[in-house]
Amino acid sequence: MHERQATLGGFAAILLWSFTPLLVNLTAEVPALLYLCLANCCSFSVLATRWVRKRTNPLPYFTGNPKVLLWTMFGLGFQSMCLVYAIRMIPVAEASLINYLWPMLTVLAVSALPGHKFRPEYILGALIGFGGAALLVLKPGTLIPDLALGHLVAFTGAAAWAVYSAGTRTMKRHPGDFNTAGFLCNAVLLFIAHLALEPGWTFDWTIGWLILLQGSISGIAYLLWDSAMKHGHAQIVGVASNSMPVLSTVYLIAFGQVLFNWTILTSAFLVLGGTLIASQEKLRALFTKRGRTLQ
Repeated sequence: MHERQATLGGFAAILLWSFTPLLVNLTAEVPALLYLCLANCCSFSVLATRWVRKRTNPLPYFTGNPKVLLWTMFGLGFQSMCLVYAIRMIPVAEASLINYLWPMLTVLAVSALPGHKFRPEYILGALIGFGGAALLVLKPGTLIPDLALGHLVAFTGAAAWAVYSAGTRTMKRHPGDFNTAGFLCNAVLLFIAHLALEPGWTFDWTIGWLILLQGSISGIAYLLWDSAMKHGHAQIVGVASNSMPVLSTVYLIAFGQVLFNWTILTSAFLVLGGTLIASQEKLRALFTKRGRTLQ
């Protein structure tokens, strides 16, 4: 695959992933664990086509390295669970933007790894990003935050994904096929938890196709992202991924799930701006690197 095609695929993955808060909000009547189970099944089905196409033996990804598999299950499962529950507990715009603090939190988490340095711009970026999120939770006309459990849940999910992303860098071997196995294992565990903890749900195709769409989008996005990281311009795609808080907010407004107001839009751009400031090192490397152009 040419670098340009792989890079464009990475951009497409960002556009697809940004639909997640919208689709989760549209399926709010489905029990959360069941929703996650069905979405994981759809994602697994999409990703498993790679095993079929390459005639890969999938067994090693389930049994060969339990540590990596469990870590992958945590990364794929916990953040998604927190986002789904947060959207069911607080307004979707608030849950979405707090969730999209994860790119900035990832920069902070990576700075704590051996061989990395903590830089002053991380503090400035964090203050701006958190300030953007804080705009959404202030009581009208005051500077007093009106926090609820859902805000904590959304932030916990963002922090968990940041820890997962940073932790994955310490693993010598973490191929994308472990994501495929992780989706299936999570789906099984989520179904068991649904049977034990949640009421039944009568399947409705009006909602069912949205779950199918979300799971399929997630699986396709992972395939495109994996290809972009391996064959495309990973730095450009990585920087572009910071646009997700703004994109997800635009989608929510465009599909009538959130009423347009300047506070929400300002908050989204502050979260984006904070992340970009915290990512200055990556941006400098991107724009000063010579001899690497898209083909």
